[in-house]
Amino acid sequence: EYPPLARRQGVEGIVGLSFQIGSEGRPYDVKILQPSPSQLLNEAALATIRRGAPFPPYADPLQIKLEFSLRD
Repeated sequence: EYPPLARRQGVEGIVGLSFQIGSEGRPYDVKILQPSPSQLLNEAALATIRRGAPFPPYADPLQIKLEFSLRD
């Protein structure tokens, strides 16, 4: 979810994350590898990973980038 305050302020950015998924599908060791300039977006990215659980179990660490953009 786009943080409402970030949306009102027109803040955009990309957050690079790494995490692992446990045998029960819960993310753990969630880390920001590449922060955006906005703490609001960084926190939203972490919350997105946690909110997405449960995931299918996966043994290897994952790295993703989440882009927060106000453009269509």
